[in-house]
Amino acid sequence: MRIMHLLNHTRPSNRHVHVAVDLACVQSNMGHSVSVVSGGGAFDSLFAGYGVKHILIDQKRTLGNMIRAVGKLYSAVSSISPDIIHAHMMTSAGLAFFLRPLMKFKLVTTVHSEFEKSAIIMGLGDRVIAVSKAVADSMERRGGSEI
Repeated sequence: MRIMHLLNHTRPSNRHVHVAVDLACVQSNMGHSVSVVSGGGAFDSLFAGYGVKHILIDQKRTLGNMIRAVGKLYSAVSSISPDIIHAHMMTSAGLAFFLRPLMKFKLVTTVHSEFEKSAIIMGLGDRVIAVSKAVADSMERRGGSEI
């Protein structure tokens, strides 16, 4: 299976980055073709050792940058043709959702921080993973799809 993980960055500033990096490395060890698209960070040096392709795309939230990011992500997705894109952050989920009608991939999102107003964006996935029952309940109350 070809799996692409999308993260705004790979800095150790929050635990869901750690989880996403670990997941990508484990999936690659299991024989999947795995890539990570991110704005970069301290964990980037791990990817090569696990056979994970890393693609740098700046996802800072400015209009010009978002337009460039969509174009670069389109190129990356076109060249890799992932079966699944797993978005771990709201910006990444929005970028993937924007491209989904143009490309053939399933979008998986993982909700970590449902308390943020923009977390509802994570409900755009074909499959939505909540890190706990409380997170799932909160997302459903806010109008998200069934988790």
